[in-house]
Amino acid sequence: MEDGRKNLIRQFFLMNAGAVAVAAVFVLIAFLNLPIFDCVCYRFFHLYCPLCGGTRAIFALLELDVLGALRYNSFIFYLAFAAIAYDVKVGVCAFRGRDDAFAMPNWLIWLTAVLFALFFVGRNILMIAWEIDPIGDLVGYWR
Repeated sequence: MEDGRKNLIRQFFLMNAGAVAVAAVFVLIAFLNLPIFDCVCYRFFHLYCPLCGGTRAIFALLELDVLGALRYNSFIFYLAFAAIAYDVKVGVCAFRGRDDAFAMPNWLIWLTAVLFALFFVGRNILMIAWEIDPIGDLVGYWR
């Protein structure tokens, strides 16, 4: 194997080792029931950011509660799908020795940004205008 290809494969495995380390930290936090920092958007503006409820959704998934995870934050399912698709793309390109293995497609960046904004606006409009708050933390503030 050529050196460039070996380097790409090494970087691919390091990227995935980092993802496994982050997952291990989440499991450790869940197991030890450690407190987690507050969201600035939540604390100061009384709105949900697109990632609010994401940690609880991940913890629900660790308990195999898919419906609970969807209730807390459905956006993490899109993020997980996008991350897996990107990881597969990087892996295939790295093993083929392509120099652009880690390049993020522009359409994926724009799609994620648009969905991020729509999810932020949509979930807060539902909460403020119609008192629909699946998480249940902020609807009392807006009554």
